[in-house]
Amino acid sequence: MSEREMRRAVRNAGISGFLIHTLAALWVWRSWGSFSASNMLVWMSFPASLAYLGQGGGRLLALSLACGGLEWAALGALIAYGVGRSAKKPG
Repeated sequence: MSEREMRRAVRNAGISGFLIHTLAALWVWRSWGSFSASNMLVWMSFPASLAYLGQGGGRLLALSLACGGLEWAALGALIAYGVGRSAKKPG
């Protein structure tokens, strides 16, 4: 995998992780009751959620979207990087 392909894969995986988290968090927030939604948002973004555990309402959702989304983006990018590094060069 070339360097350019690697950067593109890592970027796309990071963006995908962020978007998947955003869609899941908004679905949970809209579909579940406030107590259940808050608990689920905390577990979806654990351990990043420890930074905003005491928040509630819209502030909890906003922090979950930001911090949790970044956490999922980083995890997706890290996995893509690891897979890309382990791929053998054609040859």
